[in-house]
Amino acid sequence: MTSYNAAKLLTLSDRGEIAVGKRADLVIADEHMSLVDVITL
Repeated sequence: MTSYNAAKLLTLSDRGEIAVGKRADLVIADEHMSLVDVITL
């Protein structure tokens, strides 16, 4: 899941999808949707 719609609404063209050249702000959750890790690149 990505935040494409939120990024588009806020006109953040460098975010919202996982692709080359985009910011990488990723949240990793376990099977219970509990936070495991946050990665910001």
